[in-house]
Amino acid sequence: HLLLYEDGSACITRKEYSTVVQVREETHRSLTALLASIDINGLEGDYSALPEEADLFTYTLSCHGKTIQMEQTVVPEVLLSVIDLLCEIIVTSAPDDIAPPRLS
Repeated sequence: HLLLYEDGSACITRKEYSTVVQVREETHRSLTALLASIDINGLEGDYSALPEEADLFTYTLSCHGKTIQMEQTVVPEVLLSVIDLLCEIIVTSAPDDIAPPRLS
């Protein structure tokens, strides 16, 4: 679970592990620019994988008053870079067993 705040701080939680980190300024700027360039309200609220696909990471993105649920194999292309940047924050700030897979 990753909560990213406007000031660039992030809270990363998984299982019994929790930490607060300061996101690199370059990463925070890139993420802010990406989110500003996407029509979040034009996206659907749910992107579910086929039932036979199992053990997938699930992503929930809440931004600009909209929440989007996605599963690993059906992340909309326009959000791939966003998800990768969010995963990068986790990977660079948390133990290996917390790190989700890169999508691109």
